[in-house]
Amino acid sequence: MYDALGVLLSGKRSVTVLDEIFKTERMQFPVGALRMRFTTNHDKNAWDAPAVTKLGMEGLKLATVLVNTIPGVPMIYSGEEVANDRKLDLFEKVEVDWSRPREVGELYAALFHLRKRNKALARGDMIRLGSNFPPEVYAFARRLGEDAVIVVLNFSNEPRLVRVDVPLRAVFGSAEPRTAADLFDGQRVALRVEAGETIVSAMEPKACRVFVVQK
Repeated sequence: MYDALGVLLSGKRSVTVLDEIFKTERMQFPVGALRMRFTTNHDKNAWDAPAVTKLGMEGLKLATVLVNTIPGVPMIYSGEEVANDRKLDLFEKVEVDWSRPREVGELYAALFHLRKRNKALARGDMIRLGSNFPPEVYAFARRLGEDAVIVVLNFSNEPRLVRVDVPLRAVFGSAEPRTAADLFDGQRVALRVEAGETIVSAMEPKACRVFVVQK
């Protein structure tokens, strides 16, 4: 997954590369196995580049949302709370520079709190959702019991008016109407059969939406 982040954010590959990764993982690992997800680690930081240098700030935030919402266990490497831009020595202590902007840390905090209270992110099924920009927008739902989250990621370098299809019966097991509220800005949308079972959202380049779904 780490190796795909750079090519996706540069626009060199379609987001379907993520589907290919998940397909390969299903063949390689037992059912229920958990994979560690990260935007960087000690080796990648030291030998490749700091995540914010490699991905850019907006790209790093998108990647952070991705690794915290797909199946697996997210890992945060020291310094990512402040989008560390230094290569860190593997064998010497390096203090976190808390004078740097903390927006990535705030993003991690929001996602960690959501994961703690919403079981869908920890163990839920993943249901791929279609959109009107299939090469650039990656959308999916996570669901476990009554807990559900819908994630929409715009990998494009352009703003997009994104329409995501959310077939209620396929995702939730019934056509009962639902309400979805964005984790970050509180935007609320109603999901109803008569309204076309869609989420329509204006998204800036590299923007993310994480909708928490309720009845």
